[in-house]
Amino acid sequence: MFFLSSAIWYNAIWSHNHEVANLLSKKWKVYWLDPMKVKWYPHFEKINNNVNLQNVEVLNQCLFYPKLSIWYIIKAEWESLKNFWKLRKKVDYFVNYGPLWNFLAFLLAKILRKKVISFYVDDYIALSKNKLLKIWLKFILPIWFKLSDKVFVTAKVLEKQVKKYKKDNVYYFPNWVNLNKLEKYKPEKVDKLKSIWFVWALWNWVDWKIMIKLAQRFKDIKFEIVGDWEIFDYLKIEKEKNNLENLILYWFKPHKEALEIIRKTNITIIPFKVNDITDAVSPVKLFEYWSLWKTSIVSNTLELQQFDKELFIYKNEEELIDLIKDLIKNTDKVYEKAILSNNRLSDFDWWWKLWNDILKIILS
Repeated sequence: MFFLSSAIWYNAIWSHNHEVANLLSKKWKVYWLDPMKVKWYPHFEKINNNVNLQNVEVLNQCLFYPKLSIWYIIKAEWESLKNFWKLRKKVDYFVNYGPLWNFLAFLLAKILRKKVISFYVDDYIALSKNKLLKIWLKFILPIWFKLSDKVFVTAKVLEKQVKKYKKDNVYYFPNWVNLNKLEKYKPEKVDKLKSIWFVWALWNWVDWKIMIKLAQRFKDIKFEIVGDWEIFDYLKIEKEKNNLENLILYWFKPHKEALEIIRKTNITIIPFKVNDITDAVSPVKLFEYWSLWKTSIVSNTLELQQFDKELFIYKNEEELIDLIKDLIKNTDKVYEKAILSNNRLSDFDWWWKLWNDILKIILS
């Protein structure tokens, strides 16, 4: 049996955590431990209240703490330790997504000689805004890396970080898409560039200012954005202030509905700021775009540089504007990149990779 200490709530948007639980639960019982809820993280839990994975039991669902603080960490550590202790005789594997609120349970799993499988999917230190939290993570991450039996990473930058402390049993698997879940579409040629689409949680690592500038510059193109978070309100203000009718803002959409809308667009965009956070991101949305025969315009992050044949990569605002001007004149380039993107998609089929690679590694 598996004890999965999740980084995201069970009833939140579908995630890497859910796919792993879904896979494991096909053959084994999975105990899913929710992190405690906090006010600063309000939206994701409203999106996917119909998650119903067979053979998965959810723990900790009702626990709530008013804010992220040292007391939150202490309380979360205690709850995860208590939950794991109760199940220690039933589970053989401890699967986790970082040591932030389950470090004591992690150590207990090692003491009890459970197989500890860790997934490192973001640069946790770069993501953390709290100075005390950064110090704590700098201390415990090397221990977490060393003591994990196996560590899976989703970006080359993260692989380098882990290998400073752990030479063996570190496995690089970029994010994938579950092709079994997606409808099959055919490629469509683009006669005129009419719309550019962005779907993401609108964190501060998204270059929202450049989206405003593009909407101002290219009035005949719709810039459609799905998501919510820190910068959604800023986009609404700028849209109204600049009278940008071609900037279309949506809140979160159900997954199938969002994919159907994206299918009707011409091209997608991932306008990340280039920094430590985004260099370590393998954007799962990218592969969903590819499944819809849509290529992307992306910023020049380290993880995305490997896809220079499949993507339109820009280094700065001037390059981005020149690129869109060129695509307006030469729409065949959009179609050609979409074909190249889709041809690479089989390399990132989530279900195939999990069954044939990751699962074998976990059980070995």
